[in-house]
Amino acid sequence: MNNIEKAKEIVRRLWSQADLESIDDLVSPDVTIKSPVKSGEGSSTLSEVVLYWQQAFPDVKSRWLSAEEIEPGKVVVKWEAQGTHSGDTFFGVETTNCPVEYTGKTTYLFEDGKLSAYEANVDIDNILQQLKPVHQLMH
Repeated sequence: MNNIEKAKEIVRRLWSQADLESIDDLVSPDVTIKSPVKSGEGSSTLSEVVLYWQQAFPDVKSRWLSAEEIEPGKVVVKWEAQGTHSGDTFFGVETTNCPVEYTGKTTYLFEDGKLSAYEANVDIDNILQQLKPVHQLMH
């Protein structure tokens, strides 16, 4: 399995299927995570990031726009996602039931066949703008 396929497997199993039981099969125990939700080390940090998004946007669906291995072991994926804020609070915003659409870029670094570093770039401010009730935007 090449590194782009490994990145797809992580997205499929962790993000699409919410199969957090398989995280240790895919991720190094001391993986480094950088995300707008949380940064830190260890597969438990990545699990917390995945759960945070899934609990706020239970119906979230994403689609890859491009994937490129920019250097050996380093894969950059550009993607878009959409979902409804029908779950938990998201960055301090209580459930709105508003649909959101957003794009992002995730960098995956693989060493010895497992994910060793993960960095997600998402425009959180754009998402929060979409969650604001209409009356707040008029003031």
